[in-house]
Amino acid sequence: MAVKAVFVGIDRYLDPAIPELSGARRDAMALWALFTDTIEGLAARRLVDEEATHSQVSDAILGTLEDAQADELIVIIFAGHGSPDGRLLLSDTDATDLGNHQNLRGQSAAGMLERLL
Repeated sequence: MAVKAVFVGIDRYLDPAIPELSGARRDAMALWALFTDTIEGLAARRLVDEEATHSQVSDAILGTLEDAQADELIVIIFAGHGSPDGRLLLSDTDATDLGNHQNLRGQSAAGMLERLL
């Protein structure tokens, strides 16, 4: 069975109102290394800190889902801040406008998958 994965880890956010973290980037990098070292033929994207913008993360997840075959396993790892209403805060999130497009709601990935089924 083939495995495809997206690893996202954000310690530093562009908005200074969002506190920095100290282990999210490291966790995503460590999991990426573990997966790539142990799963032969793994197709994986890794986005950390300033790379993990709304656009890049959305493109990585959607691209991974679009390329997936029925018998493939998809793994999506996110390490970073979230909001009380289920949003994943990405590196370009504006803390004063959490309703904008620069964050992902938990349903977004499910919505992406539903569009493909």
